[in-house]
Amino acid sequence: MQPEYLFVYGTLKDDEVLTLLLGAPVPKQKALLHGYAVHVNPDGYFFLLPAEQGILGGFVLQLSLPQLQQIDRWEEVPHYFRFRTLVVLADGTHQACWVYTGHFESCGLAPTDALAMKDREGVLLEVKASLQKNMR
Repeated sequence: MQPEYLFVYGTLKDDEVLTLLLGAPVPKQKALLHGYAVHVNPDGYFFLLPAEQGILGGFVLQLSLPQLQQIDRWEEVPHYFRFRTLVVLADGTHQACWVYTGHFESCGLAPTDALAMKDREGVLLEVKASLQKNMR
């Protein structure tokens, strides 16, 4: 089975969030996404909008299809949706991958060093609650 690649730029950059969601760490590598900027939605989470000069740092995760589907549940697809794009890996090669965004009202650009406009512990609590809801 071929791996799925996912570019992450917000809460999914956090190793603890990923381990909670997927049950184990996953391979990841630094990457850049060109042509987008990160904005904040009214709930305090991040999403992408096109930005001609935008360069966004994040990670590419290597996932199985069931792991990608688990992340879809966390991202509440179709609330968020994913699309295919190319990113530049740290070694300069290009990788086709998925990336999530949504159709939201922008509350402004996101700070570059944050996971979300919420504290990390609050995000972890939301992940745990989401997992419990999905187990029912």
